[in-house]
Amino acid sequence: MPTFESLEKKVLALATRTVIMPVEEIRLEVKLSELPGVGRRIKRLLAWTEHENFHVRRVGYHVIRRAKLFRSAGVTEALLRGLSDAEGWVRYDAAWALKERGLAEPAVLAALKRLAGKQKPVSDDDLSLDIDDDVLMARVQAANALTHLKALAKKPAR
Repeated sequence: MPTFESLEKKVLALATRTVIMPVEEIRLEVKLSELPGVGRRIKRLLAWTEHENFHVRRVGYHVIRRAKLFRSAGVTEALLRGLSDAEGWVRYDAAWALKERGLAEPAVLAALKRLAGKQKPVSDDDLSLDIDDDVLMARVQAANALTHLKALAKKPAR
């Protein structure tokens, strides 16, 4: 079984490469999120969300989302920062993680609303979307997350 450190080296090596296949990122994200005790490495994962390379940032956000490390200190703040990242796909990832986080706080809703702008929610099976447009996809993800979180806020507590 790989260790956190061996996988971390591979993640950080992404920053030195010019061509990266999305499947490489996904494999690393899955392996990292499935590691026992990955939550104990939250400070390092949070550092990845601020890395200069957007591939490393994406892996950081995805591991947090996949491993459901939402309650760890600093995670919500990192996700909110991710909504204003320079890269559209990182904004997309942060919005996705906030949707799964399920936290309908005013600050989260306001940040998602800013990112979504006038974009309306779009179903996953809408074939009219240009899925290569990272800016559009980030707005769509934010609009979908906003709708989801507002619906959660309306549900009565059990």
